[in-house]
Amino acid sequence: GAGLAPVVKRLAFDQLGFAPLFIPTFMASSMVLEGASWSQVHDHVNKEYFSALKANYALWVPSNGINFYFMPLRFQVLFSNLTGVAWNIYLSFSLHRNRNRKNP
Repeated sequence: GAGLAPVVKRLAFDQLGFAPLFIPTFMASSMVLEGASWSQVHDHVNKEYFSALKANYALWVPSNGINFYFMPLRFQVLFSNLTGVAWNIYLSFSLHRNRNRKNP
């Protein structure tokens, strides 16, 4: 539907349902595929989850708001995919930046 109420419903479903599950899944699967142990995965996800979730909300809430409210339907998937590429690049860099730091 058109209007503000359907946009808010879509944003709420995406950000309260999908995002909190996707972030730890992405982190864990990336680390496991790179050979990390489950204890390393657990420690990293516990340490980095809330900062990644906060960054997720900073990017996706405005982006999806624009997408759902202003974008013509035929461009919504493209817009979301472009934002998704940027988000996955950010997640990948932040995952490796924080894991590769040497502890003094």
